[in-house]
Amino acid sequence: MADIRDLPVMTKADAVSIGFAGFNDVPHKPIDIPDGEFTITAKTSDGRRVTFCFLPGKDYGPAEFVDIQYHDAGTAIPNTDGEHSPTFNAFGIGRGGRHILDARSLPLEDRPSILVLMLDQPSDHDGPNRPNAHERPVGAMSHQTSSVLAECPTVAGSATPGAKPLWAAHFPDFPPAAMPPIPGNWIDKSWRNDAAPSFKVCTGPMGEPVEMWIDYLDPAMREIDGAPRFALYRRDTEDDLVPIYSGDDQAEAMEHANRETLACAFAKAVAQALTCGEWQAMRLANRTIMPGACASHDYIDANVVMHDVWLSSRGNTLIAQGKIRDIGDDLDHVNAAWSIAKAHYLTATSEGERFDAWRCGGRDIPHLLATGAGMEPGSQAVHRHRIYEPGSIDLDGNGRLIVTVGSDTRTFKTRIEAEGHLWRAYASFEFEHHGAAS
Repeated sequence: MADIRDLPVMTKADAVSIGFAGFNDVPHKPIDIPDGEFTITAKTSDGRRVTFCFLPGKDYGPAEFVDIQYHDAGTAIPNTDGEHSPTFNAFGIGRGGRHILDARSLPLEDRPSILVLMLDQPSDHDGPNRPNAHERPVGAMSHQTSSVLAECPTVAGSATPGAKPLWAAHFPDFPPAAMPPIPGNWIDKSWRNDAAPSFKVCTGPMGEPVEMWIDYLDPAMREIDGAPRFALYRRDTEDDLVPIYSGDDQAEAMEHANRETLACAFAKAVAQALTCGEWQAMRLANRTIMPGACASHDYIDANVVMHDVWLSSRGNTLIAQGKIRDIGDDLDHVNAAWSIAKAHYLTATSEGERFDAWRCGGRDIPHLLATGAGMEPGSQAVHRHRIYEPGSIDLDGNGRLIVTVGSDTRTFKTRIEAEGHLWRAYASFEFEHHGAAS
């Protein structure tokens, strides 16, 4: 990691002489900001961090405003992604040295999470081209979006209408018309160093991601010769991609993705309906149970659970479109999702056995030792400040679960999702620092 003192710097006068602005007669480091989204991240010698995120308006071009965040004041507010953004003190200095727009006297919950500096042109003041909060792209930085953007509509690719989605920003030669419609609940995870745009479709009960990779329509543009256009994967404990489906048929690819989504939702609903002890026993029993059966029926009517999940995640939409009348018209899809859930989410793998033991006790898993107030074995309650290494689960005032891992904070509605997210962080931490668990 470069120390800024080791990078080329110049005097204020030299910076001004080549077209940059100057501020105070101190060393200056001129930086040309490229078009599109771009963040400069800085850190003081004692570890305090601040970011400057340059963002275009409706077009993928020069920045029109800068989002500024300070990350280490120790306070946060919920944001539009169900996560939390840092808050901090800030003020502006106006005529006569007056402190204007001063947030220091505000209650903690009202202090800013993002300072927005408008890069207005002289002719743009209050004019029709002046960007506003409703036009801001929230794609690549969606996890840092302030709660003031809650009313901004987001579309597939996590961008407001008119702004480039993340996949388009990272793959500018990917023809927009060639990208099939992306469901609104998919999360754009595209990165320019990958072979193709990718999206998180859903997660299993241990936080395991399911991802769809969509390659170029023209086979000649694909990085890997003979690669399929659509590839659906689960990520395993070591973050390797495990194939589910690959091919060039869009309808087939979406059907597999929809099955996986229903399977994940069903598995997590079963986990919510069972105590952690029942969940643990069910997943162990499913290792040896006869094909076509599931030990969940020893505790609940899993058919009712599946029906409710199907209605909320798929059925109501299909019924409203007039495509089907009820779940009986969608049994092929439902049965396929049930089989996926039984095989991959409701049966304990070796990693699943460790996850389930951790959920019920949380103290005797190698390298994943609890250090704070834990839960009694079999308890469904989530205690405040349930602390682990390297993260924690807490409760906010509305009973939602706040999961913190390092500097990342996210909010979940259900215990299994919170624990699955924390476990996923554990797994990556564990393999990085301790190697594969025995």
